[in-house]
Amino acid sequence: MEELEERWTIVQEKETIYRDSLIKFEKMLRDNDEKKLRALRKLVNERALQKTNEIELEILRKTNKQLLSQRQRLENKVANLRKYQRFLQELVKRSEYFSDIPEVLSRYNALMANLEDLKCVDQMNNLCFEELSTHLHQYREEKNDEKLSLTNELTSLRRRLEDSQTENRNMENLWVHARDNALQRVSELCEIKGCVLNMYRTARRHEKYGEDLSSENTVDQLEVIKDFILDLSEIIKELS
Repeated sequence: MEELEERWTIVQEKETIYRDSLIKFEKMLRDNDEKKLRALRKLVNERALQKTNEIELEILRKTNKQLLSQRQRLENKVANLRKYQRFLQELVKRSEYFSDIPEVLSRYNALMANLEDLKCVDQMNNLCFEELSTHLHQYREEKNDEKLSLTNELTSLRRRLEDSQTENRNMENLWVHARDNALQRVSELCEIKGCVLNMYRTARRHEKYGEDLSSENTVDQLEVIKDFILDLSEIIKELS
């Protein structure tokens, strides 16, 4: 600001000098045409210089206006920061831990640094948590797939067991049916053998029908019975 004011003063002084010079040159021009011509040239130069100075002056005015505006903003900012200064001064006054404002600011900066560290740690923890969540989800998916596979396998085994039990029951029923049929046939066979044996004994009353056979020799007994029946048929024919 002081430099701007000095430049402004110099410009004003130059403007005064140029004005006085112009007055002198105009007076000299009235006295001498030759001097008037030279003065006219000098006047043109001086006016051009004056125009340049006016432009420079306008630039300085704009610069001054910008600097004043910047100064006002800085003053407003300082005014706004004074309340924080008063707050810090009051904090230092009442605090047992801080002796001056720089110590408070140092402590604040340290806390902010710790906060940034904590944010980094929290971010890393979040990343780890997300990674663990992903692994857990994959693990659950794998276990669910494995559980589903085991469930399907268990269902298949149960179905096979049921089919096997059904087949066993069918086989047992077939065996019982076959056993009952066999028992019935054995019973029928025993009855037939008993009948054959009785008929054989009837035929054996006549000794001509072979030797005495074992009660279990049913085939030969049937041969004897056949011969007996044939002879009996011949006798009946003769009698008739």
